[in-house]
Order: sequence, then structure tokens, then C-alpha cells
Amino acid sequence: MDFDLIRLDLHNNLKVLLPLNLPLSERKGKHRDAYQEFLQGSPNLVRRHLTAVSTILPRHLNQVKKVLHMFGGVGAMAQIIAQLSPDAEQIIWERDETLCRFMKEFYPDVKVVHVDDSLKRIHEFELGDTDMVCMDASMLTIRTAGLKDIWLRVAEAHVPYVWLTDSSCSKIHLNYRAYTADFGRHIEPNAESYLEAYSEGLEINTGYRIVDAMREAGATYCLAMLDHEGKTFPRPIPYL
Repeated sequence: MDFDLIRLDLHNNLKVLLPLNLPLSERKGKHRDAYQEFLQGSPNLVRRHLTAVSTILPRHLNQVKKVLHMFGGVGAMAQIIAQLSPDAEQIIWERDETLCRFMKEFYPDVKVVHVDDSLKRIHEFELGDTDMVCMDASMLTIRTAGLKDIWLRVAEAHVPYVWLTDSSCSKIHLNYRAYTADFGRHIEPNAESYLEAYSEGLEINTGYRIVDAMREAGATYCLAMLDHEGKTFPRPIPYL
């Protein structure tokens, strides 16, 4: 597969290489927005997302041995984790066959698996000694079908770290009353109130707590830990 690479220099001396000219997905319908289309159409959002990853993870992440990426994209987050934990085993799931072919060529030592529905596949996957699960898909919110069950699944396996990208802040002013019902507590129409309720709800139901977060207009990027030792995310959540 022919592709050109561009290097992004990020925080904490981390960097990633991204492909510029992968063919667009042939998928139709609501899932046609594959990562290569996002990369071509919104490069600044990609940079902000990776800035959050490279800022947050080094503040909290000890050495990890096994990481599951539920939504692989082009494997940019896997590159960052490889620099933080060079010996980590990384497994990448991705639904788009073009991206799978790219990653298998670009990451020959990483297990890349074509998965039609990661939200269902994780219930069949033996998490075992997995140290980190990356739920890094921008369309997720707490209302995503099946997401609450995934939190219970990773908690059952005692996965220490979960990275999540949550898009609620883009419509929080319209949906905050619905989230109030989801969490069983009052929520103000802002990202901080939503994330505080999310974190408290996680702690009650799973033992996780969100320990760090950064945001941009469309998404909030967060790290949750099972053993959080009283840590919590900063308020207000810093903008990228």
C-alpha cells in the first residue's frame, strides 16, 4: 500500500507518524466516516486529540504490558503508548479494511484484527492481563448503546486504565436533562458537570474514576483509573 507520512511533534517529546493519502472507506451509511476521512477533513482535530493523549497519559501511566484499542483508526495512539511502554503488547481492533491493511503493513509487530462491532466483540474477548482499554471513538457518550455494559466488563477484569473519548460536550446544552436521568443527579449544561456526574457514577457502579481530562469543542478526552487514590480531573477542564 502506498502512503506518505507526516510527523506530528507532541507534548513530552512524543511524536506520531500519520498517513496522508490512504484511500477513503468504501463503507456506506452511518459508518462511512472512517478515520482516513477524518484525518483528511479535520487535521486540526486530530492534532488536538493527540495533544490530549500525549499530555494526559505521561502524567498517570505507569508501564503497561497489554493494551486493547477498541477503535484503531490509523494506530496513532498505539504509537504514543509504544513510546511510553516500549515492551507493551498492543492489540488493535478496526472495522475499516483499508485501515487494517495499512496498520498491518505499518505496524508489523502489532496484532491488528478486523472487527465489525467492537462494542459487541469485547464481551467475547478474554481481557485477562490487559492493563489498558482504549475506547477512543469520538461518537461515544454515556448514552451509547452497550457502553455501560462495557464498563462493567472492564471492571470485572480489573483493567487498571481506561481511555475514553466522549462527545457529549458538543450538545451538552441540549441534552443535559437526559444525562440527569442517566446519572440520577442534577447536571448543569456544561462539560464539567457532566464529567463529574460520569465519574461519580463510574465509581459507584464500577470502581473507576476519571482522573484527568482535556477538551475541545466536539469532544472530551479522559483517562479513568480503577485504583484512583482520590485523584480527580481538574475543574474547569482545560481546553486544547
